[in-house]
Amino acid sequence: MLPTDVTTWVVLAGAAEAKIFEHKRKQNAFKLHTHLEHPEGRASVHDLVTDHSGNYNAGSSTGSFSQDHNPKDNENTNFVLQIVHLLDHARSTNQFDELIIITLPHFYGLLEKHMGEQLQKKLVRHIMKDYLHVPEKELLEKVFPAENM
Repeated sequence: MLPTDVTTWVVLAGAAEAKIFEHKRKQNAFKLHTHLEHPEGRASVHDLVTDHSGNYNAGSSTGSFSQDHNPKDNENTNFVLQIVHLLDHARSTNQFDELIIITLPHFYGLLEKHMGEQLQKKLVRHIMKDYLHVPEKELLEKVFPAENM
């Protein structure tokens, strides 16, 4: 038998948005806890780069400096760090008992890379889907099907 007083945070995340829902098993309550927006995640690489590559002229040879990183990857990492910081703070203040992460594989890989060991111990399931725009009731049925029969 499952404990009835468990609080689970369900994290739906993508490059431009994250939603954290709180599910309290005892009350069978499911509500939006936090909504984060990251508009830079929707921006094109061109929009994220504010300047062209630098040019140089060294005597008879010319060339250009190029970026050695992808600005879009940097923005994704910045947003992941924001999400992980929020989750780790919530973990350290006992705001949830379990964690479920729902996101596409690439973004999950970034999250997993930056989550500390203590936060990873709270992770009970990850779902490799994009449910960010699924209505709340339908999301509840998809994530906790046995409780909604």
